[in-house]
Amino acid sequence: MFVSSLAAWEKAKLEEETLDGRVTDVAGFSVGEFAAFVLAGILSFKDALRLVKIRAEAMNQCSQRLSSGMLTLRVSAASRLDEAFEDARTYAWEKGELPICEVANYLFCGVKVVGASETCMQFLESTQEKYSFQVVKRLAVSGAFHTALMKDAVDIMKEALKDVTIQLPPRVNIYSNYTGKLHTYKDKQIREAIIKQICSPVKWEQIQQLLHSKHQNYKFPRFMEVGPGKQLGAMLLRISKKAYKNYMSYPV
Repeated sequence: MFVSSLAAWEKAKLEEETLDGRVTDVAGFSVGEFAAFVLAGILSFKDALRLVKIRAEAMNQCSQRLSSGMLTLRVSAASRLDEAFEDARTYAWEKGELPICEVANYLFCGVKVVGASETCMQFLESTQEKYSFQVVKRLAVSGAFHTALMKDAVDIMKEALKDVTIQLPPRVNIYSNYTGKLHTYKDKQIREAIIKQICSPVKWEQIQQLLHSKHQNYKFPRFMEVGPGKQLGAMLLRISKKAYKNYMSYPV
């Protein structure tokens, strides 16, 4: 995903010679944030690729500790998600399992991804009507990423970042998965955001809302998704149909 996204970006620049100079804002989902760091000039390609590899290996090691995964949920104002999570964790604890159950991704209004242990996932699937939410599907992933289960990967990334140069200021605005806001352009804060992203939910809904509201009084900009798939475009459509009219996908 990291390499293919940057390859797609290079392809897009070849097709539109003035494209690079017209980009004002970048964001990437989960590992895609590292591609955004490269595009913004904060990380070199070499450093980012190394961090992506270390991060993937560390998070995979964390996943081996416990049978876990991720669920996409549809929620409403009537949903009692916090109560469901608490009861799921209690249920897992009573069965002698690590009680992991928390929001891992905020996708768009009414839809979230939950990272949880297998026992907690089964609890949510069997009690969704009781707590007034809908389990849409299980994701084809190997673990509960962006949750507390990944905490052992934090120290590994801290060590890896010691050999990385953070280049500031960025050439374009870049948004943080961890805060859901613009990155704070200070070396310490960038490193902290990279580390905390591992165990924290991806606030994609919040980022998309900011991008939409930033330009709402102007002629609408183009939104571009570079790399395989059109998942981010599908989420943009749920945020703003007006924004989606100016959406383009650049696959590899």
